[in-house]
Amino acid sequence: MPQSPILLPFETIPDAILLVDADGRICRANALAERLFGYDPGELDDRSVECLLSEQLHVRHREYRAAYATAPCQRAMASDLPLVGRRKDGGTFPIDVSLSPWIRDGLPLTICAVRDLSARQQTQRRLQEAEQKHRALVEQLPLVIYQVSARAERELYVSPQLTDLLGYTPAEMQGDPYHWRTWLHPDDAVQVVAENSQAIATGSPLQQEFRVIARDGRVVWVRNEAVLVRDDQDQPRYWQGIWLDITPRKALEEELVHLAYHDPLTGLANRAHFVAHLTHALDRARRRQRQVAVIAVDLDNFKLVNDSLGHEAGDQLLGLVAERLRLAVREEDVLARFGGDEFAVLLKDLPAAEAATPAIERLQAMLRGPVTIQGYDFFLNASLGLACTDMVADQAPALLRAADMALYTAKRAGKGSYAVYAPAQETAMVELLLLERDLRRGLACDEFRVYYQPVVALSTGQIVAVEALVRWLHPTRGVVCPDAYIALAEERGLIVPLGQQVWQVAFRQLVDWQHRTPSQPPFDLSLNVSPRELREPTFVTNLTRIVATSGWDPQRLRLEITEGLLLAESVETRTTLKALKALGIRLVIDDFGTGYSSLAYLKRFSVDGLKIDQAFIPGLGVDVADTALVRAIIAAADALNLEVTAEGVETAQQAAQLRALGCHYAQGYFFGRPQPPAEFERQLSGRTVLSEGTVPITKPRVS
Repeated sequence: MPQSPILLPFETIPDAILLVDADGRICRANALAERLFGYDPGELDDRSVECLLSEQLHVRHREYRAAYATAPCQRAMASDLPLVGRRKDGGTFPIDVSLSPWIRDGLPLTICAVRDLSARQQTQRRLQEAEQKHRALVEQLPLVIYQVSARAERELYVSPQLTDLLGYTPAEMQGDPYHWRTWLHPDDAVQVVAENSQAIATGSPLQQEFRVIARDGRVVWVRNEAVLVRDDQDQPRYWQGIWLDITPRKALEEELVHLAYHDPLTGLANRAHFVAHLTHALDRARRRQRQVAVIAVDLDNFKLVNDSLGHEAGDQLLGLVAERLRLAVREEDVLARFGGDEFAVLLKDLPAAEAATPAIERLQAMLRGPVTIQGYDFFLNASLGLACTDMVADQAPALLRAADMALYTAKRAGKGSYAVYAPAQETAMVELLLLERDLRRGLACDEFRVYYQPVVALSTGQIVAVEALVRWLHPTRGVVCPDAYIALAEERGLIVPLGQQVWQVAFRQLVDWQHRTPSQPPFDLSLNVSPRELREPTFVTNLTRIVATSGWDPQRLRLEITEGLLLAESVETRTTLKALKALGIRLVIDDFGTGYSSLAYLKRFSVDGLKIDQAFIPGLGVDVADTALVRAIIAAADALNLEVTAEGVETAQQAAQLRALGCHYAQGYFFGRPQPPAEFERQLSGRTVLSEGTVPITKPRVS
């Protein structure tokens, strides 16, 4: 399996480390573990951990693993049988196993630290046989060895490694047999003393892990192991034990636990940790009759940073956002990152739902200011969704789901806004799910039709182009307005197959009209292309293939794109637009004047034309501002040698005004509504719909 950066510390500690899943299979073993059990690198992966235990321990291991699964904790593996490891060649050796729970990618795992006890047991036997003979050897070991009388509480021997480990001298420990208890960490003292007293009373071996305060104030984790040595008459003589420094291992365990419950990029709590806090806060709120609120936070336009400056810049931005969010919440609140640009805030112990409003305002204020990433200034904005326990059931999943629904409502309402959960949002969400289901079915069942709307040259009155528009003929709802589903199709990625269906039908239809009326000059085809389609890596390839298959001339194709797409100016966008221009396809900016209109972008991307947004057309000749704006757009386009098309033309006066201002083309209900192929074809029999003057002869038929 791929090696995760999180597992690299396993190679740096003096223990054999195994990462085991809930089924008892080995996910990862460090090099020391592989050498210890005699396996080649990677050979242990996906094996049952029982292959490393002697057969007489298999049943006990399964029982222990079942008990551990119900209540995992950091502990040593206990057994009334000595723990014996089995090498690949069949040889066995005594081992010690310590277990620690870990959650990775939502899956429960267990970190097994395995130590070969062969050398330690051999050393202890030699000490029992000849203490003086092996004193020099003992005092070179990286552990503290001690002996204490079993009949009278006094120290017999303490190795000098005590000074290296804790800064205390052996004499201090030997002078007062209970003095070492004053070194115990306050949180561990009671339990350690109780376990020692019980072991002395029963004579059972000691295996403990606890913290000790060194002379210089350091906190040192030690593992205490001791056995009771008996005389020839089987009477207790003395305890012989060791203190082993396990601080590095504990530090690694703490780091792994931290990583299991925190986001590595921002250091904030992750979803699992947030849910644990939320569950605890809900229990407390029930007892105290208080409220708990969850705020879901989603950054607006975060993808713009990733696409334009790269993921490294995106990570830097997320770090800055986390810092700002910390400043906006109270100390008792919990802040988490769920992934991507999604954050969450837990507000505890609120008197009422209204008390969450100041937090919303602080969060919005903190996220509104500009940030500088790689020398570029970005103005942050975020959408927020709020849910409180007086609105939904006081259960963690319900509260999180309600906050997500409120966030979704806020995002659909517009960037930088927030929404409070309301039951009606459930209905809206269900409707969206049903609409998405119908969309997918409609694509599979060919329920979408292509309608055609004429584009007229104002100077000649000729139909010079056709815009292909999609219409959904729903089996029960009838004709569904595009505004009701296009945004959802864009969001779910369904706009890509839908667009390809429109291309295929439109190209075939126009080629057919051209073949049946060879005496008529051919006209152009306009197609709307969404940002989601253009970001598709295979967009140019698929479009080229469909154009070639249909026989349509790519130089007679106009692709209408949005200004926002040019504003993002990512490397992928520049590459795609350059490839389209190389094919001879013309690029037209749709809805010009309503977004981030910039002449610089028009020049940089070699745009061929503009479409004046229909919002400005009703005010022509009536509203001074609208008229001036349309005049300015046309003048700027003329200066840049760009074609100008006005959409939404509904009256003869508007057509005349546009022609007087020098607008090249126009479309709208005045010239013809979007129509099915058969009805549009009847209109083609009279391609001239305007006279040479500024007033049309007759209004064309519309459906």
